[in-house]
Amino acid sequence: MAVHHHHDLLGGGRSKILGDYYDGEDMPTQSRVVNEGGKTYYEYVIESPGAVNGPHNVAVVTTVPGPTDRDRYHAIMVIGNAQEKEWAGNSQKLLEVARSFRLT
Repeated sequence: MAVHHHHDLLGGGRSKILGDYYDGEDMPTQSRVVNEGGKTYYEYVIESPGAVNGPHNVAVVTTVPGPTDRDRYHAIMVIGNAQEKEWAGNSQKLLEVARSFRLT
């Protein structure tokens, strides 16, 4: 997959992460790219006050080859969402769980 900027990969997955349609205000507040074991992982923290799954969202995304020329790549992601009360005391734990996602 030609990912020119790590936000390119996030674009198509926002509705999966947030549980609803993308809102222009739903932007990553944190993002980073991690290269490990020959794979590139894109990590995001997204604040989205109107999201169905909760206003605090974390995601780690990578890609794997698809089976055909038409379906050349698949995005594989782990997603975590939290409400205000959950996020206040557990944001670091949720981030650690998401960041532990690696393909083997």
